[in-house]
Amino acid sequence: MKKILFFSLLYAASIILISPTVQAYEGDNTSSYSQNIRERSYSQIVGRKAANGFTNIGTAILEVPKNIINTTNESNLLFGLTGGTIKGLLHMMGRMGAGITDATTMLFPTQPILEPTYPWEDFDKETQYKPIFRYDSGRKEPNTTQ
Repeated sequence: MKKILFFSLLYAASIILISPTVQAYEGDNTSSYSQNIRERSYSQIVGRKAANGFTNIGTAILEVPKNIINTTNESNLLFGLTGGTIKGLLHMMGRMGAGITDATTMLFPTQPILEPTYPWEDFDKETQYKPIFRYDSGRKEPNTTQ
């Protein structure tokens, strides 16, 4: 039992440590050559997708407290605890499914399934699911904030 707990904590810690590294690829690394449009290589897309998958599998449980808090803020404490828990469990299963899909299809360059990508991003926003196999060309939209 102690070994299972140890390896579970080790796995969760490694996922949390990998996530910021992959997010660094998506930062504002603009050069003078490509001020408005940034491109990512195939390896960066695959790395981001693999990290998204494993991170979403490992942190899917965060959907439960997130939805309890958001539902409580929208209504009341009683409905937040009951409805928010049920909603959080459903989103947890959805996030785990999206993570498993991303992890198993990481060699195919597709865009993220979830919005927000991680449970802690844009905490007040409800998790939304996009189409699964949208091709990611590696090209970013024009940067309108200069």
